[in-house]
Amino acid sequence: MKTLYLDCFSGISGDMFAAAMLGLGVDGALLSALPGLLGLDGVQIAVTKKTKGGIAAVDFNVILPEEHDGTEHDHHAGHRRFADIAALIEKSSLSADVKALALRIFTRIAGAEGKIHGLPAADVQFHEVGAVDSIIDIVAAAVCVEALKPDRVVCSPLTEGSGTVACAHGILPVPAPATAEILRAGAVPFRCTDAGTELVTPTGAAITAELAQQFGPMPPMTALGIGYGCGKKELAHPNLLRAVLGESVQGCACADRAAVLETTIDDSTGEALGFCVERLFSAGAKDAFFTPVFMKKGRPAYELTVLCAEEQAGRFARLVFEHTGSIGLRLRVSDRIVMQRRNVKVATKYGEIDCKLCEYDGIEKLKPEYESLKSAAAAHGVALDAVSRAVLHNIE
Repeated sequence: MKTLYLDCFSGISGDMFAAAMLGLGVDGALLSALPGLLGLDGVQIAVTKKTKGGIAAVDFNVILPEEHDGTEHDHHAGHRRFADIAALIEKSSLSADVKALALRIFTRIAGAEGKIHGLPAADVQFHEVGAVDSIIDIVAAAVCVEALKPDRVVCSPLTEGSGTVACAHGILPVPAPATAEILRAGAVPFRCTDAGTELVTPTGAAITAELAQQFGPMPPMTALGIGYGCGKKELAHPNLLRAVLGESVQGCACADRAAVLETTIDDSTGEALGFCVERLFSAGAKDAFFTPVFMKKGRPAYELTVLCAEEQAGRFARLVFEHTGSIGLRLRVSDRIVMQRRNVKVATKYGEIDCKLCEYDGIEKLKPEYESLKSAAAAHGVALDAVSRAVLHNIE
C-alpha cells in the first residue's frame, strides 16, 4: 500500500504542501498550468530550489500580475465569497476528482469562517484564503494528490507557533481563529511551541484535515521518495515540511496501534448506546461496539468498546461520558496486525460499487462498502444481497 506521510515539524501551509509534493516528483508543469486552467490571466507559477538549514528543498510561489514589474502587492488582498470560488473551480477544465477535493478543502475553511462570523458558508467573504495565491495553493494540493495517488495519508501531530498574526480582522492570537476551528472540527492533533509566529495556516490546516486518515509517527514502510517544501518565514529551525512517500512493510506485526477504551454500563438504553456509537464513528473512531454482559447480582448491562488513535483517547472518553451513564473507563494501548487496505471501485450492472481491497502476506479480500451497496440497491429496486453478488461475480 502506497502511503504518504507528512512530517509537520514546522507546521504546514498550502505552498509548503505543494512544494513538498514537487520534491516527491510531481511534474511541475501540472502546477504551472493551473492559472490558465482556472482562467486567472497574468498569474504565474515559480518553482525554485532553496536551502534551509543546509537541506535542499523546493520553494513554490504564485506570482501575481502586479509583481511582474516589481510593483509591491499584498498577496492577501482580495475578497471572494465561497460561492464565487466554488464556481471558479467548477467551470475550470480540471478533472472531476481534483475539483471535488479542492472544494472539500475550501468547504472546511468556509465552514470554520462561517462559524466564527455567524454566516452561512456560501456567503463567507474570504480574505487570506480568498486571495489568488491561496486558491491556487489549494487546487495545486488536489492536483498533487491526484498525481501521486497515495492509498492513504498519515500525518504527524501539527506543530503550531505562538504569539499573534495579522489578519483581515486585526491582530489575533496564534492559532488564528479559523485555523483553530478547522483543527477542532477535523479532530487534528496539534501542539503549540514558542516559535513566536504562525506555523499552521488555515489552508495548511484544511489540507491536513481533509487528507489525513491517521495521525501519529510514521508507520513502518519503505521510503520511495522524500520531499522538502519551504516555508516563507526565516526561523531558528529549518522551516520545512517533510513528505515521505513509501510502501507499507508487508506482514509487519506492529503496523498499527490503537487506544482501547472499555466501560460497563447498566443505566443506558440500547437506543442511547446506538446513538453513542454513531457519534463515535462520526468522530473518527477506528471501531466501536457494545456487548450484552451480566454484572454482579445478575444485573444485565452492556460493555462498550471503542478503538481510536492513541492521541485522541481523551477526546473519545469525553464523548462516552457525554452520551452514556458511564463514570469511568478502562484504557490500554494495543498493537494490531492489520491487513493493508486501499479503496477501489468495481463496475457492475448496478453501477460502480465502492469497495475496500485488503491484502496481507499474499491473502486478498474484497469488502464492498455498505453505503455504496445500499445506494445501488435503492436506485435499482433490488435486494442488497443482489448488488453484493454482482460485485463478487465481476471479480471472479
